Amino acid sequence: VALTGIRGFEQIQDNSAKTAVMVKLMDSLGNARSSRLIFQSTNNQKDRDVNTAAMNRMGELIAQLHEQFQWRPVGKASADKVAELFKTDLVVRAIFLDAFDKRAELAQTLNTTDLYKSSVDLDALSHQPGLSIETSRDMAHLAFEWNDIVTRIENFTLNPLEVSKQEIREQIPAAVAMAEKLRPLLSTDQQKILIRGLAASQRYLDALDAYQQALKKQIDTQAEFSRLGVQLGTDINNWFTYQQELSKQFVGNAECMMGVTALTVIILGIILAWLITRSITAPLNQTLTLAQQIAKG
Repeated sequence: VALTGIRGFEQIQDNSAKTAVMVKLMDSLGNARSSRLIFQSTNNQKDRDVNTAAMNRMGELIAQLHEQFQWRPVGKASADKVAELFKTDLVVRAIFLDAFDKRAELAQTLNTTDLYKSSVDLDALSHQPGLSIETSRDMAHLAFEWNDIVTRIENFTLNPLEVSKQEIREQIPAAVAMAEKLRPLLSTDQQKILIRGLAASQRYLDALDAYQQALKKQIDTQAEFSRLGVQLGTDINNWFTYQQELSKQFVGNAECMMGVTALTVIILGIILAWLITRSITAPLNQTLTLAQQIAKG
């Protein structure tokens, strides 16, 4: 009885330790989910660091549950499944972050600040006195084209459609030709405006295809990353539910064992009391009988 009680207590203690770690894992899962969604929407490094910390914490807890505890077959299967799925999730997350970083790097290449500034400066220059009507008109026209390219580039970074890319590829060479035509007519300082705009235009042409591919890869891996996150959450929830049911079962078994133990002790007590009483009363009865026989002579 004592050994059974000790074994039941050890099971409850072990199960309580597992449950405590799983509660922490559920908390880390919630943090990882929320920080991932925030990071994907804000693209902020701080939010990314928060998600990384939450994922690292999840990895530590999953490893602790998987390696430091003994499990029944169902629990072992859940532990193995969660551990493997988490490894896959980390691999896909690394691919997603690589695609994200590549797209962010190319987005900087497609930054329109230089071309927009060149457009504004050239438009202002076109209104200066002393220019021929044709030169002033060509400057204003190129300033307008550059400003239009700025708008197209910004739209392309948000939604890189193939048709938008082709329109940019056609418009930039035409604007380059206009800039080269104007270049001999401007002073050295004025040519710096054109040089800045031409350099930006060439960067855009070089980066369009790569940006489009990087964003597609980011979107594809983001979808897989999200799917794995949902599946991981489902599996961890199922594992946690199993552990809760097991806890109830252990408590029920412990209560049953306590009841059986108490009933056994009561029965044994009654039997022992009867035996002790019998061991006392039997000799007394014999003595009393003998005394009565002596009294009768």
